[in-house]
Amino acid sequence: MDSGECFLVDWVWTLLSCHLGRVVLVTMVVILYKELTMGTYRGKEKLEGKVAIVTGGNTGIGLETARGLAERGARVILGCRNKQRGEAAVSSIISSTGNKMVVCIQLDLLDLKSVRKFADDVTKKEKKVDILVNNAGIAKHPKSLSKGSTLSRDKLEVVTQTNHLSHFLLTNLLAKSLAAAGSARVLNISCQGQTRAGLEFDTLKGEKQAYLDNWEQVYNSTKLMNVLFTRELAAKWKDIGVTSYSLHPGLVRTEIFRNVSPMVKILRYILALSVGKSCVQGAQTSLYLCCQPGLEEWSGRFFSDCRVRNFQMDLETEDKKIAAAANLWTRSQELVKLK
Repeated sequence: MDSGECFLVDWVWTLLSCHLGRVVLVTMVVILYKELTMGTYRGKEKLEGKVAIVTGGNTGIGLETARGLAERGARVILGCRNKQRGEAAVSSIISSTGNKMVVCIQLDLLDLKSVRKFADDVTKKEKKVDILVNNAGIAKHPKSLSKGSTLSRDKLEVVTQTNHLSHFLLTNLLAKSLAAAGSARVLNISCQGQTRAGLEFDTLKGEKQAYLDNWEQVYNSTKLMNVLFTRELAAKWKDIGVTSYSLHPGLVRTEIFRNVSPMVKILRYILALSVGKSCVQGAQTSLYLCCQPGLEEWSGRFFSDCRVRNFQMDLETEDKKIAAAANLWTRSQELVKLK
């Protein structure tokens, strides 16, 4: 070996011989494995003539999903609570893609009246909706609510309303627009945490305080609701040409945990920084499900890293899953007063 090779061997041996070096090496291997196995959508499909809606499209995964759809030529509607941030996102997308068919319509998921108005605005302006990405979500109720409150102005538990009930209402209100597209797709952003959740219908209306005190359990329960809603939607709307998919975007560096304690926020960010994904990487499975042809046979299924997954929900049998999905639909319909 020449002197350069000897130096490299000595450096590697020294690195392996110390504890810190082993930690660094293991971390590098984990990061490399993550980078090599993460799903990346490389499809070149064009979406000219298609209309896509992305809730929470002003930040994080939603912003990058909207940007990816705009790059492919779709008309993109961002549903955002903060109109100013929404307009800034519109400018950013137009600037980076050159697609001027990007607009923002105000949408506050913690106000069912706002959800109804958003749907009404869309149906008046658009003849159809080809893609609906129910992306917006929160992990814990915002501090801006009155002290100790876990209920919205609609008297519904805020995390459940944001992550499930308002998207349930929005999707149903857009049923005719989705059917008019002929082959529309609905995406519900879930997470792998749904595999650890139990479905507690009491949380839908904030009726079980002991359960609500555990914010992570509530969050995971809403993510299970996303999966069950997807399954039931696929079964109910198959005949009108609408397919649905739920997905785990990965451990992504987003603002979704902005309302948790500083310590939890720091720990999650460090974990996401080392083995997690950027927002662009986190949007890949969403873009895959929006654009990839021939996914109709997988309607109702759960995806991650651009692949269908068979993560087991905490519901023992298929019959229990079917019953839970049907019950969730009925209960949700009652709470949002959907005729």
